[in-house]
Amino acid sequence: MSPQYFFQEVSWPLITRALKEHLSFLARHRASGEIIGAIFAHDLYMARKEHPYNATSSPAT
Repeated sequence: MSPQYFFQEVSWPLITRALKEHLSFLARHRASGEIIGAIFAHDLYMARKEHPYNATSSPAT
């Protein structure tokens, strides 16, 4: 799996869902206002509701 594929198909969709929940925080440098860190949180309950666990399916689905 390439880094580009992982970002586009796994990371970015998770980040966009987390941003919709307004559970993210940005850390800014006081003097410049530059963003120096970010924390994204996602509600595990909502994640399981969107993608229910299925023990018979392969891990990739």
